[in-house]
Amino acid sequence: MHYYPHHIADFNNATRHLGRLERSIYRDCIEMYYDTESPLDGTDLERLQRRLLCHSDAEKVALDFILNEFFEEEGGIYMNGRCDREIATYKARDKEAAKKQDAANERKRRYRDDRRDMFAGLRAVGVVPDFNIKMDDLRALYSEHCQVGESSPKDDANGTSRERLADASGTTKIEPITKNQEPLTNTNGDDEKALNIPFDVFWKTYAKSAAKEKCEAKWKSLSNKVREQIMQHLPAYVASTPTKKFRKDPYTYLNDKGWLDDIIVDESSSNQQSKPSYSSMNVNAKYEDPDYDPLDGLSSRAGALHENH
Repeated sequence: MHYYPHHIADFNNATRHLGRLERSIYRDCIEMYYDTESPLDGTDLERLQRRLLCHSDAEKVALDFILNEFFEEEGGIYMNGRCDREIATYKARDKEAAKKQDAANERKRRYRDDRRDMFAGLRAVGVVPDFNIKMDDLRALYSEHCQVGESSPKDDANGTSRERLADASGTTKIEPITKNQEPLTNTNGDDEKALNIPFDVFWKTYAKSAAKEKCEAKWKSLSNKVREQIMQHLPAYVASTPTKKFRKDPYTYLNDKGWLDDIIVDESSSNQQSKPSYSSMNVNAKYEDPDYDPLDGLSSRAGALHENH
């Protein structure tokens, strides 16, 4: 035992008739009892005296009195009922704590395994999430791109992995997983999965070049709904920051979820012109129009912001 409960009142009441030397030796006896989690071995009394540091005649006499007063002797073994009960309680509690720790370790193992499997499944369909993405966001992303209905993310009814199939030669191949079980392709013939809003639309709208490859990977990892939210927010944000050095880098904007931030504009200009908004119902149609300019109609507002500054 690494510790034991010391009830001051119980100890004082039980040892009130003892002298200071006897109280000290009694305390040493019960601490040895708890430390070894076993009764005191008095079959070799001289050895027990040395272990308890009882060297003088007065200390040896005091030890004999303590053993006879507080312990039950059986074949040279000295037992104490109170100590035995405390040791049994400690072991039961320690066993329960070990079970809880094992359960916690198992949860951590399943968490790591699930995270690894979802990352592998997403990469198999061309989606590369951030390494530090939250688990809830990762599950939502995996559900959108990899799961079909309510079936398991890894195995079908026959226990066969849907992510990896082996052909007759034994070669492992990656099977694309989509909601309709058909590979999605861009209209321009690329091998990448088609996005509801192409990355080039975001890049052109943001109009600040920095870390393009990281931005593109991040853009592909987002859900369709989030990409639409970004494009509803972005034109107004760009118009509110006409000076590019005051505009966040595009990767910072995506990574910090900048589309959820409020847009701070000069009140005098905002009273004259309302913030642009777009309907989510036809958001994809606008981006499919090759003549569509996301910043159209905002140049006059940007000019007004320059004049106010």
